[in-house]
Amino acid sequence: MTDRSYRQLDVDAPIDWTQPPPNDHFSYFTDGQDNTVILKTIDTFTLRRTDRFSTQKLHVYAETIRLDGNIKLPGKELGLFCNKLLLPDDKLSVSISVAGKVGDDCAPNQTPSDNNHGQHGGNIILSVEEFDPQLLPTVDGKQKKIGLYLEAHGGNGGRGATSTSSNDDGGSPGANGGNGGNITVYFGHHLLGVINNLLSLVNDPGMPWLGKLAKLRDYDFHGEMSLKNMRRLIEASKNDIEAMKPVDEIRQMLKLMDFDDAPEGISECATQLSHLIERFQQSPTEIKVPHDTVQKSRKVLDNLRQIYGPFTTQQWQDFQDSTALLSTDMSKALETSTGTAGSKIQAVVADVVKELRARVNEVPKFMKFSYGCKKGSGGLGGQGANADSPHGTDGEPGKLDGKLRVEVLDFSGSDQSLSLPDAVAHPDQCQMLLNIADLKYFAASGGETVQSITQQEMKKREVAMARTLAVGEDQKFGKGEQQPDISFSYGDARALYQKLLRRLHFVPALKRQLRASSTQDLPELSQQDQAKFSLAAAYASIFKDKLCLDPIVQLLQVYDHTVQRLNWSSMGMDFMGHEGLWAPRLTYKFYETELEGFAVKAAELAKSLADTQSRDKAQAAIERSHSNCQLQLDGIETRIRLLTAVPNGELILIGSQIAEYTPILRAKRLLLQSRISNAKVGIEKTWNWDPKIILDALCMIAFCPNELNIAAQVANGVYKAATTVQRVDGNAVETSYVVSQFGDAGSTLDKLAEAYRARPDGSISVDDPGASKLLSTKATLDDLLKSFRAAIPDLSATIEKQLESYLSIIERRNKAVMDYNASLQLLTKAYADREFYEQRDEELGQLQLSTYNPESPSMRLWLLKYRQDLRYNILSTLYRGERALQFWGLVDSLAPIPAAEDFSDLDLLKVRADVLRQRFKDALTTRANNPGTVWPEVGHCTNSKGKGKFFHLHPDDVAHFRDHPTELHIKDADPPRTDLLYEAYFTIPPARKGDSKTSTDFAGHADVRIDSVRAWLYGASVAKRDNKAELAITLVHLGNDSIVREDNVLFEFNHDAVTLGCTYDPTNVQDAADIPRSTCLSWVWETKIGYRSDLVQLMMSLAELRANMVEIQMPAMAVM
Repeated sequence: MTDRSYRQLDVDAPIDWTQPPPNDHFSYFTDGQDNTVILKTIDTFTLRRTDRFSTQKLHVYAETIRLDGNIKLPGKELGLFCNKLLLPDDKLSVSISVAGKVGDDCAPNQTPSDNNHGQHGGNIILSVEEFDPQLLPTVDGKQKKIGLYLEAHGGNGGRGATSTSSNDDGGSPGANGGNGGNITVYFGHHLLGVINNLLSLVNDPGMPWLGKLAKLRDYDFHGEMSLKNMRRLIEASKNDIEAMKPVDEIRQMLKLMDFDDAPEGISECATQLSHLIERFQQSPTEIKVPHDTVQKSRKVLDNLRQIYGPFTTQQWQDFQDSTALLSTDMSKALETSTGTAGSKIQAVVADVVKELRARVNEVPKFMKFSYGCKKGSGGLGGQGANADSPHGTDGEPGKLDGKLRVEVLDFSGSDQSLSLPDAVAHPDQCQMLLNIADLKYFAASGGETVQSITQQEMKKREVAMARTLAVGEDQKFGKGEQQPDISFSYGDARALYQKLLRRLHFVPALKRQLRASSTQDLPELSQQDQAKFSLAAAYASIFKDKLCLDPIVQLLQVYDHTVQRLNWSSMGMDFMGHEGLWAPRLTYKFYETELEGFAVKAAELAKSLADTQSRDKAQAAIERSHSNCQLQLDGIETRIRLLTAVPNGELILIGSQIAEYTPILRAKRLLLQSRISNAKVGIEKTWNWDPKIILDALCMIAFCPNELNIAAQVANGVYKAATTVQRVDGNAVETSYVVSQFGDAGSTLDKLAEAYRARPDGSISVDDPGASKLLSTKATLDDLLKSFRAAIPDLSATIEKQLESYLSIIERRNKAVMDYNASLQLLTKAYADREFYEQRDEELGQLQLSTYNPESPSMRLWLLKYRQDLRYNILSTLYRGERALQFWGLVDSLAPIPAAEDFSDLDLLKVRADVLRQRFKDALTTRANNPGTVWPEVGHCTNSKGKGKFFHLHPDDVAHFRDHPTELHIKDADPPRTDLLYEAYFTIPPARKGDSKTSTDFAGHADVRIDSVRAWLYGASVAKRDNKAELAITLVHLGNDSIVREDNVLFEFNHDAVTLGCTYDPTNVQDAADIPRSTCLSWVWETKIGYRSDLVQLMMSLAELRANMVEIQMPAMAVM
C-alpha cells in the first residue's frame, strides 16, 4: 500500500486535515467513532466555521490556532490547546458553540421522541498559554460584544403536539430540555511570570538579601513599573547597596592585613568583625543598616586607607577601638533582624503580588459571567383540539446545568498543576516541536537542514565528496580554524526550547507524584486514584484510547531533553555539547567501530518506518518496536561509557583539567592581591572599595560568545543545574564542579563588583570550580581591564605580565568548568533516555500490539523518535571521529553535515562515514611515507643527540619560580615532614616551519608532537636522604594544544590533562652537557607506541605545562 493508507477518510473532515503521513509539522488521526486528534507545530492551524467531523470529539494541539468565524458544533466536544489563539481580523467578537440542538416541534398528534427533546450540550476545553486581552468577553461603549464567547447550553425541548382529535383531546406535553455541557478554560497571563519571579527571588533562602535587592533593581517588570510600592523599594535598595560597599571593602582589607606584629587582642577583634560582616552580607533575610553603623564603617575604612607601611601603636589602638564599635553595632543589627513577612522586601513584594493577582483574577470573573452552559428549558405543551381544550403540560427542563471551570496556568511547576483534569500538552506534539527545535539548533551549530534529499541530490553530494578525496580541495570553515561564531542563531532553537519547558512545567511535579505513589500502571488507575491524580488520569485516558503510546514516560523524556538542550545553547555550546576547540584523544578507529554498528540499526529502522505506510506490513513494524528499544539502549550505554569510563571518559578528562588549573588559579590570585595590597593612589578616585574585589570577581568570569547568550542565560534564568549527579558513580562525576548559578559580569567595574557581592554562594571561595560564574564577552572584559589598569597607574606596568597570565588561567579553567557542566548535562540526559527506553521496552512487552491501530500517528511518531535519536548518535559519533582525525592527522573540516526532516539524510551520513574512513587511511599513508624527524635519533641515547630538543624558561619566570615556594606537608613520611614545593606555569609557543631559532629548539619545525618530557634545573641542590640526592619533578600538560601544519595553518584543541613524572640527582648538573646518561630520553616511537602502525594515542602536543619541584635551589631551568 502507499501513503494513501494514512488518509483516514472522514466524510465530514476537510481534505487538508488528512494528508499522509504524519511528520514533525502535522499529524491527523481519527478512530472513526469517538476521537479525532490534530497535531500541528509551526504553521497556524485555522479552524473554519464550515469544518465538520464525524467523531464525537475533536482535539487540536497547535502552537497557533486561528478562528475564522463563529464555530457551531452542536453536542460535540471541542478541545483547543495552543500557545496563542487568534480571532479574525475583521470581527470584534467570535463565538464557539457546542450547545445542544433545539428539539423539533412535535407534529400533530405526535408523542415526543428523541428528535423533539433538546440535545445535551457538548464540551469545550480551551487552553491558551499566552492569553491575549482581546479574547476577553466584554462589551464596548455601544453594548456590542467584544472578544471570544463560549456556549455549551443544553438544547430546549420542542413544542408538544397539537391535538387534531375529534374527541376534544388536550395537547401533548412539551419535549424535555437537554443537560448543559461543560466549559473548561485554562489560560496563562504575562503578569504571572512577574509574580513567580518575584516570589522565587524573595523566598530564595540561598540568596543573600543584598543580592535580592540588586536583582529587584535590575528586574524587567514588562511595563508594570507603575506599581508605586515596588518603585519606592527599588529606589531605597540603591541606598542599602551603597551603604554596604564600605563594609565589604573592610572585609576585603582585613583578609590581607598582617597581624603578626599587632598588640594582643587586635587579631581576634579583626576576626570577629570579619565574621560579622560575612554573616551580614550572606544573610538570606533583610537586615536594616542603621545610619550610625554606616558612618562608623566609613571611619574604619578611612583610617585603613590612610595608613602607609607598618602600623604605629596609636594606629593599632584606633583600629581596635573603631572595629570594636562597628562590631557591636553589627551584632545588634543581626540580633534585631527578623527577615520574616514584616521586613521591607517581603512586605512590599507581598503587596505587589496581591495587586498583580487581583488584576489576573479579573479575567476569570469576566469569563464566568459571559460564558454559558445552562440546562435547556422544556418545550411548551401542545394545543388542544378545540379552543377550550386544555394545553399539554410543559416539558421538563434538562436535569443538570453544565460545569464551568476557569483556571489560571501559572507555569510555576507547583503541585497545583496536578489537579488539571485535561491533558493540556500532547506528548506527540511536544516531541514534534522538540524535533524541529533540534534541527534549528543543529543548523545553528554549523550544520545544514533540508526538507528532503533526493536520490539525484545524493548522487551530486557523493560525486562532490569523491572529488574532495581526489584533489584534496575541501569545503571548510577556514583551515584548521574554529568555526564561525554562529551562536546568535541559537536564538530560534532556544525560543522553542523555552516554550516547551514552560508548557511542560507540570512534568517534575507529576514525576514526583507518581514515584511517591504505588500506582505506576496508568491504564489501571482506580476511580479513587483518578480523583487523586487528575492530571495523571487524563494521560491514562489518552493512553487507554490509544491516542498516544506511554504518554507520561514520553513527557518525562521530552522535558529532560529540552532542559539539556536549553542549557547547552545558553552556554554557547554546539549541538554536540562542545565548543569548536574540543577534541578527543581517542583515535578515529574507535569511532569507526561505533559507526559500523549504527549502520545496521539505521537499516532496520528504515524498514520499520517504510512498513508503517503499508496496511499489510504495519503490524510487523509495530512488533519490531520491541527490539528497537534494545537498539537504542545499546547506543545510550555507549554514550554513558564515553562520558564516564575510567580513565578516558570525557567527564574524567575534563575534570583532570579543572583539578590541575584550580591550584594555579588560586596561587596567582593571591599573588596579585599581595602585589596590590599597598596600592592607594588613584583608587579612591575611582571606587569606593578595594581593588582586590575586582581580582576576586575576575576569577568568576566565564566567556559567552556574545551578549545575547548572557541575556538568555541570566535574564531569563534558563540554566538548570544538573540535579541527578547523585545517581552517577562518584569516581566519574565531581559534584564540586557543578555550577548552580550564572550572573552577568556587567560592563563596568561598579557592576562587576556588585555582581561579585550579590553572588548566592559567598561562603565558597571564588576560585573553587563550583562557585557561581559571571558571564562576559572578551570585548567587554577588555574594556573592564582598561578601567582596572587606569585605577592603579602606579602598579599597572609592574603587574601587567602577572595579570595577563592570571586572565589566561581564568579563561582556560572556567572554560573547562563550562565544558564539564555541559558534559554533565549530556550524562544526565543519557540516564533519562535510558530510563525512558527501559520503561518503553517494558510497556511494549506488556502491550497487546495486535490490538493497537497500526495507522495511529503515535506509532509512526514513536518510530520517528527512534530514528531521531539514532541520527543524533550517528552525528555525535561522526563529529567526534572527525575531531579525532583532525587532531591526529591535522585534516581540515568537511562541509556541514546535512540533516533532513524526512531522514533521507541517513544515507548521506553513511557517505560521510566513508569519506572519513578514506581520510583516515590517507593520513596513515602520509605518516608512513613521511614520518618526519624523530628526537632523539636512533642509537644516540648515550650522546648529546639523545637529549632531545630544549625549551628554556625566561629568566623572569625562573626568578619567580625560585622565590615563591609553598610548604608541602608530607604526613605519610616516617617521620612526617614538611618540604618546599616550587611551581612554574609556562607555555611553549607553537612551532612553525619558517621560524628562526630563539629560546626553543622546536623553531623551524611543523606538526611537533611530544612523547616524553624531562625537566632539568641547572645548579639545583637537594638535601640528601638515605645518602641519596633526588629531585622529584611532576610535569602536567593542561590539555590545551596549538599545532602548526607544514603550510603554517594553526590548529587549536582542548582536551584532558596529562601528568608525567621524573626523578634525578641534580648534583653537578650545571648545563645540558652535564645531564646524566641514565635519565636521557630513549627512542620509543616504534617500541612503546607503535607509531608506524597506527595514529599515536598517547603522544602529547606542545602546550601549557606545569612543573612541581620539591625542595630545590636553582638559578636556571630547562624543559626537554
